[in-house]
Amino acid sequence: MSSTPRNSHLEAGIDDKIPGSEALTLGLQHGLSMNVYIGPMIIAGIVGLSTGQMSAVIQSTFIACGLAMIIQTKLMHLPVAQGASFIPIAAISGIALANGGGIAGWGVAMSAALVGALGLLLLGFSGLMDKFVNYFIPQIVGAVLLLCIGLSLMPAAVNNIYTAPQASVGQNLILGLVAIISMVTATLLGNRLTGFAGKICRIGSILITFLIGCVLAQFMGVLDLSPVAAAPWFSLPMVMFKDFSFQFDLPSVLTMLVIYLLLLSESTGAWIALANASESPLSKERINKGVVGEALGCLLTSFLGTSPVTGFSSNAGIISLTRVASLPVFYYAGGLFILFGLSGKLSALISVIPGAVIGGVFLVICGTIFLAGLQSLQNVEIKEKETFLIALSVGTVVLIQYMPNDFLLSLPPVLQYFFGSPISVASIVAMALNKVLPEG
Repeated sequence: MSSTPRNSHLEAGIDDKIPGSEALTLGLQHGLSMNVYIGPMIIAGIVGLSTGQMSAVIQSTFIACGLAMIIQTKLMHLPVAQGASFIPIAAISGIALANGGGIAGWGVAMSAALVGALGLLLLGFSGLMDKFVNYFIPQIVGAVLLLCIGLSLMPAAVNNIYTAPQASVGQNLILGLVAIISMVTATLLGNRLTGFAGKICRIGSILITFLIGCVLAQFMGVLDLSPVAAAPWFSLPMVMFKDFSFQFDLPSVLTMLVIYLLLLSESTGAWIALANASESPLSKERINKGVVGEALGCLLTSFLGTSPVTGFSSNAGIISLTRVASLPVFYYAGGLFILFGLSGKLSALISVIPGAVIGGVFLVICGTIFLAGLQSLQNVEIKEKETFLIALSVGTVVLIQYMPNDFLLSLPPVLQYFFGSPISVASIVAMALNKVLPEG
């Protein structure tokens, strides 16, 4: 029996049980929409890893993200998706290249990430994070963060639609538009049809969209399945002490500590979004356990030779669309990630989904998160202070998004990492304005 309140928009809350087939389908959708391997793949290419090493990094990413998702969901008792962030790309690449590049430089970067994760673990056990959140992130700031998350992720979705490498701009645009139309149609049908057909459309809207997009890409001649045919069914991921050595380097460790603080600010925004979508409060206990869970996840990623994980706020949009926040869905998603990581063929199958199709789905999800922020603001009285807080925070996201790349690269490394995360910058601006601007 469902324990979800009658006035809830959810069909299944975090503690509700759903059939295993539904949990598996929803878990697969959460996993497919995350594109967790992109960041580590970019880093591996930059530092000069071989094709075989790059494949191992991708497999390690799936396994580490799967384990981290299960750990974080269990610890926080909240549906939390964990994936490799784009924030550490410059830092890890820089550390690896400064130490000779290749697998040797990779070992130094992963060692620094491991030591830094131990520092993050100490912060989690200190119990200080919840005090920070309660003091700096009241309802108005939390609502603004949802707006900023949705807005800051939209350019990545649009960029996927226009510049995905599999096809021309025109073909990508067609694939992206078809994905958006399919996603919206399936969701609307799911909300209007009754019985089995409605449930299939509602909980499988993303899978339906991916299937339609792949079929269309095949007819257009831009779906390349050769990587799937060439990949082995089973292969092992990368592991520290076997595939690369541990090497302590203090400057690299300090760099990674800065990165982890940025990742934590990004994850806090994701927790707010996921708690809001799941209609479950972000309590003191959950916040502190979340820091511990993130640290454990980052320990796993560094040991398995891939970049750190962070909370993925985009999955809050999927919860809002499917109306299912049941925890087993995220356990299934984590288990599927582990399975993908152990099979090179399954990993390759995910990687061939056209980027424009993923971008179309992602754009709808970003809009859903942005809408959640607007809905949260309905409960806030908007006066002069709140007007400036919202306007300047959202404006900061846009300002950072359009910062010229040449100017960004001319800044000191720490500032490059900082401005590389629009959500982190906007979060700090929102928290600071809330404390600095006078009431009334």
